[in-house]
Amino acid sequence: MTEFEPISFKLKTISNWNTVANKYHNNWADSEGGPFAASEKLINISNIQHSDIILDIGCGTGALTKKISKKIGINGKLIGIDISRKALSIAKSEIKYCNVEFIEMDAENIYFATKFSKVLSQFVVMFFTDPIKSLNSIRELMAKDGILVLAVHGSPENVPYFSCIMKNIIKFIPDLIPIGSPSVYSLGYSYKLRDTLTKAGFSNIQIKKYQFSYSPGTFEQYWQDYMECTATANSIKETIKKDNEILSKIKSESEKDVFPFIRNNKITFPWEVLIASAYNY
Repeated sequence: MTEFEPISFKLKTISNWNTVANKYHNNWADSEGGPFAASEKLINISNIQHSDIILDIGCGTGALTKKISKKIGINGKLIGIDISRKALSIAKSEIKYCNVEFIEMDAENIYFATKFSKVLSQFVVMFFTDPIKSLNSIRELMAKDGILVLAVHGSPENVPYFSCIMKNIIKFIPDLIPIGSPSVYSLGYSYKLRDTLTKAGFSNIQIKKYQFSYSPGTFEQYWQDYMECTATANSIKETIKKDNEILSKIKSESEKDVFPFIRNNKITFPWEVLIASAYNY
């Protein structure tokens, strides 16, 4: 198997998200369904004030940014950053408040002169190539007593939407994902998330687990949903090109794996989300 190389991973990530941004937004982020119900939890935990200066890390198409923007007042400021230009263009088209700004920026190479009172991030930090170093850099941008609130997906067994297909992708295309690559599950256990935040210098760390569910419909609808909206699926398409035999094998095995979640020909997946709050003291 190939070894993980951070620069290649980052370039591939940018390419993938630029490709799937529209579908991801229309099918997922804008619907507020499934794990995106966590947005309200993030907002509530953050206790946003009208005068807050807020950074939204990996804002994507603006699912969380939109909710934050409705909480801050004219004396506040909200900056959303993301590495996907296409995702940012969608966010900009939908959120046009004068105190909201979007910047194309890699959260792992971040710089601002501003000190943020609050930093929020939804389903991004687990993809950091060096989460401890990156979170430490983010902490240094925060005001004293500033709060970080972030959400990550739970473990594979608690978020089967990804694992039912992903494990078969790895089985049939073992070189697609290099050893050591970040994944949706990288921080999916409370102890890993807590350890990462502690080593990054944060204090008073609180982690809560929330249970949501997501119903993509029939297996065919789920397969299409996954193939159109995830960055991993975009890599598959580029890797195997027109090798329909491999794709058929992945699909066939995945259909067997979703069987426990089917009721009346419809799939309903459980979906665990971990939300952490931590302070810069």
